[in-house]
Amino acid sequence: MVSQGTTEKRHQAPHAAAKSQNTCKREENKMFTKKSSKRGQSLVEYGLVLALIAIVAILVVKAVGTKTTSTFDNVQSQMTSQGVATTSPTAASS
Repeated sequence: MVSQGTTEKRHQAPHAAAKSQNTCKREENKMFTKKSSKRGQSLVEYGLVLALIAIVAILVVKAVGTKTTSTFDNVQSQMTSQGVATTSPTAASS
């Protein structure tokens, strides 16, 4: 004996089958849209992380550069005060 629900599905009107296919297509489109928006969101997050890393790297290089310049200035002044070096570097000017 065939159940009544199965018989109804086999004998659906053509517009009901088309409606069912349209519903499936809409669901697929929703899934695709969510997937695309997540990809875009990930791309934005990676961009923000990259920008943050770049800012931190620039600040670190600037701080280390300032400290290095200060150290070399101290070394130069000590060498100059002891008569080992002159105040104008000759190697840098040539």
